[in-house]
Amino acid sequence: MRNFGCDPEYFIVGNSNSIPGDIIPPAALIADLNFEVIGLTKNNKRILYEGNKYRFIEDGSAAELNLLEPIDDDTQFYNIIACAKEEFSRYLMRGCCSLLRNVVGDFNINKYWKDRDETFTDCVRFGCDPDAVTDLYRDFDTGCKNIDASTHTKRYAGGHLHIQNMSNDPNVWFNEQPYFPVVLDFLLGTKNVLLARDRATIMEEKQRLKYYGFPGRYRFQKYSENTNGVEYRPLSNFWTSSRFAVRDILTLANIAANIVEKQSSMRFVETFYDDIPKVYTALVKYDLEVAKDSLNKSLCWALENNFTDLAEIKYLV
Repeated sequence: MRNFGCDPEYFIVGNSNSIPGDIIPPAALIADLNFEVIGLTKNNKRILYEGNKYRFIEDGSAAELNLLEPIDDDTQFYNIIACAKEEFSRYLMRGCCSLLRNVVGDFNINKYWKDRDETFTDCVRFGCDPDAVTDLYRDFDTGCKNIDASTHTKRYAGGHLHIQNMSNDPNVWFNEQPYFPVVLDFLLGTKNVLLARDRATIMEEKQRLKYYGFPGRYRFQKYSENTNGVEYRPLSNFWTSSRFAVRDILTLANIAANIVEKQSSMRFVETFYDDIPKVYTALVKYDLEVAKDSLNKSLCWALENNFTDLAEIKYLV
């Protein structure tokens, strides 16, 4: 297993009743509830809480969980996330707040934007950095809606996966575009659709998909002077809530990265080229039948071409 990271977002709500109300942005946690800022990140985001191997930072209207070092074990990966959420939830109790695990939250513009100072600006800003998208989707990609976040009353929690480049070629991911996003969608995107959800979560996922999470979205990342990789953007925070989902997503990410870093993503795309529009639509519409069929075919191809083995995929088939 290679090294992974993630930066899932979670919403903070008050504990005044059993039904979650408006989310409380970190800016209000600091300004209204007197929570302290314990430092700043390298890009000047305020750090809300820091634990062992993780921290929570302010990210607009949400609290973003950062893993402080790359992880190569899915059990450890899940355990750190679960521990982080539990410890941060206990910390929030001093302000009678708790962590909401939902994908979508309600944002009160009047309370947390109008007549507030500049520290609340990021609460009404979506997409500070644009996502890249593969050109292979250009003929049918409708893209996410552009909205004015200062008038929009919903917020959406992402759970983006970071994949560290483990090859000796620092440019391999860059050189494998536009093919590698298709590999990630056929393996990770299909599994994401197949993860078991209740009806409420499915509705929230589809709400988010109007504005975030379309297939083929990615960003290149530089983690240190000598280490780079890619961030897979379609995922919400949902997959981080289950140890089995974490195991499966990281396993499939490892297989996908093997294909990319062995410079075989174009060969993968050539094999499945005719299926690309169908799979894209399945990821957008949560078509379980097409997603399952595509994932099985992709895994068979990876197995036949020695990018994985039966021991690695035993939980996936």
